[in-house]
Amino acid sequence: MPRKIILAVLISCAMTSGTSARERRISVDTLMSRIEQCNPEVKAAESRYAADRQGIDVAKDNRLPSIQADLQLNYIGDGTIIDRDFTHSMRDRLPHFGNTLNISVYQPLYHGGILSAARQMAELKADMSRIGLEQQLDASTIEALARYFNLMQMMNMRNVYSENIT
Repeated sequence: MPRKIILAVLISCAMTSGTSARERRISVDTLMSRIEQCNPEVKAAESRYAADRQGIDVAKDNRLPSIQADLQLNYIGDGTIIDRDFTHSMRDRLPHFGNTLNISVYQPLYHGGILSAARQMAELKADMSRIGLEQQLDASTIEALARYFNLMQMMNMRNVYSENIT
């Protein structure tokens, strides 16, 4: 990330310092919104937070009953009996269709507090990822603001030098 920011600063300096380049200024609010929308590290922290929020839902769903159903249909063809020398064969009618239906229902009643602890652990993990998201956003914002103010200071110094030259 520092390489990308340094590259962005250098490109911005090159664009503002050239005689034919036009100046483009953005406000601090626009800079903040771009950091929230475009910074890859902030996006990664947001996706970690979203995944941990889904982990809370999964931990809550572990208390619900689970129902599984399995249905099997099969077909058995007619049987053929052949002599050892393959000369005589005889067909025997067998049952052709078969089916199996299995239904299982599972409801957790008592697991020694594992389900409650898993839910609390998922909530704590989501809180930690939210804090990590806020820290990443703050760090990116502070770094971008520092570079922004350095650019503004350099532009101001350039204006002062050009006024002193004239």
